Amino acid sequence: MPNPWATRNNYAMRSYITIFGFILLISIISTGCKKTPENNPPVITSVSLSPKIVKPDSSAIVAVKASDNDGDLIVYSYLPSAGIIIGNGSNVRWVAPDSIGTYSLIVKASDDKGGVTIDSSARLEVREVVTPTQLKGTATFRNGLTGDLSNSRVALYASKADWISGFPQDTLMTKSGSFSIINFTMDNIAPGNYYVDIWKDNDNSFTHSNGDFLGWYGSGDLFNPQPDPVHISEGETTEIIIQMYIY
Repeated sequence: MPNPWATRNNYAMRSYITIFGFILLISIISTGCKKTPENNPPVITSVSLSPKIVKPDSSAIVAVKASDNDGDLIVYSYLPSAGIIIGNGSNVRWVAPDSIGTYSLIVKASDDKGGVTIDSSARLEVREVVTPTQLKGTATFRNGLTGDLSNSRVALYASKADWISGFPQDTLMTKSGSFSIINFTMDNIAPGNYYVDIWKDNDNSFTHSNGDFLGWYGSGDLFNPQPDPVHISEGETTEIIIQMYIY
């Protein structure tokens, strides 16, 4: 007579094996369905040159703006059709060749997972005569006010926020002119919109204080200054007039 317990045990064993095999199959299928995370290559939003026109053997600054949606580290490389690149990263210097012409630049942005984006839009013009991109200004007091404006600080700000915070992009000290009227010139400025002010720190306190001379390009007064942006175009001289106040 067959042992009923042995038959039952064999049946249970087969059931366990079947269930285990089913679970293993589901696990394999589930694992195979999982997708490897897709890598997005970097995105180059702009490649700018400052200036875009230079003399032979002169140089321009290359500024690249790029991002990576995956947060990967971006590595930049450059291939100019002529001249050489000095530096690393998103801002480098392009030294022009010694012959006139128009030259191109290939910019490659790569991440550490094999993603690559290429931009070839940049063009550098090299010629013997270059019209400078500059800002010229005159600062003068309002009627009835006088003061020596020589050695005042002229400051150029990249944004209104920088102007409010007091973080200039470039500065110079005025020298030309006479007493209550002075002139200034800022050369080799990258085209764009800027805010400009003038300040003479008469008591050398390094802060705005009574007796200082202040002025800005725009309107308003000391109690409600309203600065206006100055637009500077490539290869042009922009001229402005600034009215000065006594703080």
